[in-house]
Amino acid sequence: MSTGPDDARGGIVPAAALDAAAPPVRLPGVIRAVVARRAVARWVPVAYLVMSLAMLPWIVVLYQTLPDRALSRNYRWAWVGFDVLLMLALGRTAWLAWRRSPFVVNVASATATLLLVDAWFDVMTANRRTLVEACVLALLVELPLAVLSLLIATRAQGMIAMPRPDGDGPVRRPGDPG
Repeated sequence: MSTGPDDARGGIVPAAALDAAAPPVRLPGVIRAVVARRAVARWVPVAYLVMSLAMLPWIVVLYQTLPDRALSRNYRWAWVGFDVLLMLALGRTAWLAWRRSPFVVNVASATATLLLVDAWFDVMTANRRTLVEACVLALLVELPLAVLSLLIATRAQGMIAMPRPDGDGPVRRPGDPG
């Protein structure tokens, strides 16, 4: 029996049943129709590969033309805004993980990315006085949290992809009652 988004039960997303107490998530008809077709058009991987390769000359130009130092009128707001975004991503990851939502895959991946970017720019923009602190925070907080976020996303993705032993119905965690 099919448990995909186009099945007869109205498009139940199998991963919604990771928690037996969670109500099933239903996709609107338009989304079900799109998901039932090819998830990614054939041109998308080619387009992204071309864009990736087009970045190479741009990176060289930036490396050769950007100054070593720059002043910004909005430096404080840039960091505050970024950290607010990071706070929201961490909170949303926590909420979705607690709810055992399949959407935690995407949000936890985005959270990991934000943590890696935060660590990179903290270290790269640190002055001599703050470099040790930035490195310690990156190594002991930001990078481990990024790895944890990726582990959450990977585990959730694995649970979504795991077929039920009886081959029927939505995906469940090992040990969940039938």
